[in-house]
Amino acid sequence: MWFIEKLRNIFNFENQYLKSKELISLWRSSLVYDLDVKYPLKEFVKKERFVYKKSPYSPKLIYPGLYLNSIFTASNLLYESNKSQSFFTFGLGPEVTFGNLQRDYLDYTRLSIIPSYTFISGESPFKFDNENDLLKLKIDFTQQLVGPLLARSVQEFNIDTSSENYGKSVTSKLSIMWQRRAYEFGLFYDFKNESGGLSFRLNGFNYKGRPDSF
Repeated sequence: MWFIEKLRNIFNFENQYLKSKELISLWRSSLVYDLDVKYPLKEFVKKERFVYKKSPYSPKLIYPGLYLNSIFTASNLLYESNKSQSFFTFGLGPEVTFGNLQRDYLDYTRLSIIPSYTFISGESPFKFDNENDLLKLKIDFTQQLVGPLLARSVQEFNIDTSSENYGKSVTSKLSIMWQRRAYEFGLFYDFKNESGGLSFRLNGFNYKGRPDSF
């Protein structure tokens, strides 16, 4: 299985300057490509022995199992000050999934552990988005609580022994999501940046006459 996503956005940021405590405000344009490839190592339930029903809590079928997950991210950030930063990240690691969101509680658990390495070119004028942690370990955990209510935690740690930040947390995020087959919205908080917000997504689905309720 493989998934690819392209994201383009333009925002105005006010944040601390990279080389001082001065606050600066600049426009930033970003173009990000994400490629996620999963290779099944072991299926916990054989597909031919189990009839999967459409879940009201997921836009796609979920097959419990052990996977080898590889990620590739390419990002290009352009700033109003004519500075730019590009980085490429590659990671490879295991992912395990239990359950398939067909019952109303505790029927989905996903854990992904991926070490990754980042190649960097250029420098950001901001302190908050200047990528400098080259070797990281990402732990991504999602758990269904009740019905469409899911919790997700994403933690990243610096595992570069040559870095002064070795062993420190790079990313620490927590999300509470209300997930249905056709849409998803949630609350998230970033503990490192002390910021949070709302997220909303519409999921594509095939329309064949009158659809099932969701």
